[in-house]
Amino acid sequence: RQIADPPAVLYLKGRRLHFDEEAAIAVVGAREPTAYGRRWAEQFGMELASGGALVVSGIAQGLDACAVRGPVACVLAGGVNVPYPVQNRLLYDDVAAAGVLVSEYPPGSPHDWRNFPRRNRILSGLCLGVLAVECRPFGGTMSTVNHAVEQDRDVFAVPGALDAPMSEGTNRLIQQGAKLVTCGRDILEEYWGRFPDKLGRAAPLTPEAARARMADSVQAQERERAAQQKADPPADQPEPAPAKDGREIVPRSEQKRRFTDDELALLAALKDGERTADQLVELTQIPAKRVLSALTMLQIQAALAENPGRRFSALVELEE
Repeated sequence: RQIADPPAVLYLKGRRLHFDEEAAIAVVGAREPTAYGRRWAEQFGMELASGGALVVSGIAQGLDACAVRGPVACVLAGGVNVPYPVQNRLLYDDVAAAGVLVSEYPPGSPHDWRNFPRRNRILSGLCLGVLAVECRPFGGTMSTVNHAVEQDRDVFAVPGALDAPMSEGTNRLIQQGAKLVTCGRDILEEYWGRFPDKLGRAAPLTPEAARARMADSVQAQERERAAQQKADPPADQPEPAPAKDGREIVPRSEQKRRFTDDELALLAALKDGERTADQLVELTQIPAKRVLSALTMLQIQAALAENPGRRFSALVELEE
């Protein structure tokens, strides 16, 4: 009822949930996801549900279906008794048993492609926030995010490798102010004060575990790319700049535990000042795709900053 164009009626199949009393989070993403996107949609869906949130999905092919694990609500573009796509029939039955199927279209209505954009306003409207896992800068996921912004809902996004086409949309959302998240806890903690009895405060992942999980997924993402990225000619190296004051010094005994070999090589190359990605490829002789992935991971760990001109600087210093 709070959105600009509320549906006249909602048809339900399954449990009758009181959405105003739930920490409902929509998990959305690409219809043709990579292995990276599938893994993280499933992971976030599981962590959010186990933490007490209500996961809301579009239950279409791709990441919407991957996110359906545990008690959920699924918003449809056709009748609640019409599975779409057909191979999701058993998934529909599971959702109806554990959660609820929701639609503004009467039972028996086909899933017309023209209904999906309108369905997205309900998907975001039922929720406190929307999590974009993997997407391009256009399409259904961005439609749902735009509705969320218009409805004053929170927007979360999973980062991806800088050269991954299917992460271009989520990386752009982070640039525009969406909250970067690496685990379900990052989302749940936003609502602990509002739902203290519903949301479990699970122990946070250690930095090492979070980094390892994200690194494994980035590697899976890279393996799916058919085209090999051509390395650009290296740019001239800049004059060394003095290190920033107040940087954390990472002891030698902790370096291997906190960072991969590629990440350590990049931090060492950034010791004397800012570098571009091309300059780091030239200095370290690490392939460009691995450099870009490592740069993403270092930013997630708050060990690296991206400055104007796509130049990178270290926020930590390695003990020699």
